[in-house]
Parts: sequence; C-alpha cells; structure tokens
Amino acid sequence: MAAWRGLGGEARYVRADVSTREGADVAAAATRAAYGRIDGVLHCAGTVRDGLFFRKDLADLAAVCAAKVDGTVHLDAATAQDDLRLFVLFSSLSGALANKGQADYAYANAYQFHFARRRALVRTGRTLAVAWPLWADGGMRVDEAAVRRSAERTGMLPLPA
Repeated sequence: MAAWRGLGGEARYVRADVSTREGADVAAAATRAAYGRIDGVLHCAGTVRDGLFFRKDLADLAAVCAAKVDGTVHLDAATAQDDLRLFVLFSSLSGALANKGQADYAYANAYQFHFARRRALVRTGRTLAVAWPLWADGGMRVDEAAVRRSAERTGMLPLPA
C-alpha cells in the first residue's frame, strides 16, 4: 500500500470477514465512506484444508466453502446497489482440474465459475472468475511434493509473485 501511495494512489485496509453477510456489508460500507462509491470488487479470499473427502471434518468443509462460496454471495449482495464496473473472483484452476484431497476446494472454485457466468447476465459491469494456478508465494502455498505432482501431471509450475 505504501508503494501505491508513493505513486499518488490511495489504498486502505479494512478487516472484514466476507464469509458473513455482516462482514461483507462492513467492507462495502467502509469503502463507500472512504471513496463515496464502489467501482469494483476483487474477491481474493480462500481457505484450503486438504484431506480425503470421506475423512474430512464438517467444520473443514464449511470453512473451505465459506471463503469462496459464501464470500462470493455476500459480496455480490453487499454491492448490489452499486454500479460496479467489475466483479472479479480470484478462483482456482482446481475448479476445473481437481487435486486429490481438495474436493471441497474444487467445488468452491467451480461454484465461482458458474456464479460469474450467471452474474454476468444480470448485473452491470464485467464479471469474471480467474482460474489461477498454484502460486509460488502467499498464504496458500503447497509443499514441494504437491508442486512436483502438479508439474508431472499438468506441466504447470507455480506462478511467481
């Protein structure tokens, strides 16, 4: 954010849990208060709790879906009154090319793909779900064995920052 400010831009950090409607409303209200309007949404939340589906705890399934599915729905509802130019979901390629142990994560990301398709028909602005590959950096990194398996199976390597 300091780099953006150094270039003459403005950035603010608002902590809000968009997996709840109240949290999405807090984020939207804070943005409107600071800037007078909302022009776009970048939904970048995600949670991974890898494990075989039939052995997963319901709380883990709920957490994975809350970040992607609930966050998507709540951000859309919280900004329904705004004339958005864009609504971008930072989804994952796992929604199309599922990984072992990530059935819930694959579902949540596939949900975002379908949500974006439906939303584009009824809302203003551009709606897009980006199917990101593995990231080399950040909070959702995987271990080296998973990177090797992905490279062998798909030929893809983690995207550098």
